[in-house]
Amino acid sequence: MKRKLILIDPGHGGIDPITEQYTTAPHKMARHPGEQMHNNGWFYEGAWNRFFTLEIAQSLSVYAIPCLFTIPREYWHEDTPLMKRVAYANWLHQMHDILFISIHSNAHDTTVRGWQVHTSPGDTNSDKWATMLYDLVNEEVGGLITMRSDTSDGDIDYENKFTVLKKTRCTAILTENLFFDNLEDARLLMNHHFVQRLACAYVELCRQWVIS
Repeated sequence: MKRKLILIDPGHGGIDPITEQYTTAPHKMARHPGEQMHNNGWFYEGAWNRFFTLEIAQSLSVYAIPCLFTIPREYWHEDTPLMKRVAYANWLHQMHDILFISIHSNAHDTTVRGWQVHTSPGDTNSDKWATMLYDLVNEEVGGLITMRSDTSDGDIDYENKFTVLKKTRCTAILTENLFFDNLEDARLLMNHHFVQRLACAYVELCRQWVIS
């Protein structure tokens, strides 16, 4: 039997420690003038994805739950190509039973809010774990946020042909943690207490994966 393993995929790029520039600019960013965000009112999705990934990993370490990242720490700020992330996940899956979680935040037209989870099209094992995470997030912070779902196929997750979902061979989900171009959602994402509560839902999902 393969050993259970959590593989977290922080979407997009981070902030270059030398240049202090956001490596995914001018994409995946939104400005909220006068707000305390990542840089002069700018919210950088990739930087937040990394922050949240480390928040989850820190809590997982308390439970001694094995966790790896799709991006090596020496290249932590880089916007790693999608197929490189997929290749690493599939290589690990040969030796481990992987739960792949891709971390993102969404954007639309500044008016839309909410949290949602995606899986690849069709009825797969990923649907079960997406539904479990949806319920855990709703239980933890549902009173503070909008919970977005697509029940057209009988469950709550959105189905999409995202590369990291379609090409990975393991159980894989992708989460959109609120809408960073919406001011109220962005404020929540920059609130450490809220982030800790949100991370608790992910940690519980991982705990259930390990003991399943």
